[in-house]
Amino acid sequence: MTYIFEFEHQTIWSPANRVAALYLDMLEATADMLKKPTGLTESMGSGDSYAIDPVAFPEFVAAMLRYFVDHRHPQMRLLLGSVLAVSIGVLDRAEIVIEPRDEGEREALDELRAFMRG
Repeated sequence: MTYIFEFEHQTIWSPANRVAALYLDMLEATADMLKKPTGLTESMGSGDSYAIDPVAFPEFVAAMLRYFVDHRHPQMRLLLGSVLAVSIGVLDRAEIVIEPRDEGEREALDELRAFMRG
């Protein structure tokens, strides 16, 4: 069984249940910390299908990226970096461009994308 993450009625990502549940919990915790909505909404009340908002989700990911770059605490970067890397991957799969504000954000995007590639 898997979760479904959709953008414009197209499946972007369908991770295993435990992976998706952990991602969603980490995303919610990050949203609480940043005081921003995630930009994901449950589809059809199913609990295992989520729609990606084309404005709110990229804004949320951009806020995570800013926080990641602006804070040098190693454990914070490790924890936030994992959920941020997956979120960047989701944006990439949806072909939603995230525009870095500066060289630091550009480098962080490259680093996190490389992390996702293994």
